[in-house]
Amino acid sequence: MIELKTLIDITETNIHRNNRPPGSSMTQEEWDFKRNQQRNWSTVVQLLGLRFQPIIIKSPIMSINQNAFNKENITIWQCQFDYEHEFSIEFLNDDFHMIPIIMGLNESVNLSQSCFLTSGENINLVIHKIV
Repeated sequence: MIELKTLIDITETNIHRNNRPPGSSMTQEEWDFKRNQQRNWSTVVQLLGLRFQPIIIKSPIMSINQNAFNKENITIWQCQFDYEHEFSIEFLNDDFHMIPIIMGLNESVNLSQSCFLTSGENINLVIHKIV
């Protein structure tokens, strides 16, 4: 099983359409916000799918972490996946590094670049295997 932690809002909203359906209780602005969260989540699942068929064990959960990414009291999203075939975490890190994301959602930190960063001083995504 792997765990992914990120500073990027990857909330799973299941909003896949660009335009809200007639009669929706959400405004178009609220719909677009939730659609963008889903876009980031879809990017994560698609990137994992380059290496293996991801089995979602735990969808993204947002929490306030006391000390993550060398920052205090920040919002992080974490999720867990299972897989059937072995792979290299290093390959996953390479796959995610510099992939564009949508910012300005529920992130609690200002990010220097609008992409996943898996290395360097501005790292915003960590993937590791867990037992």
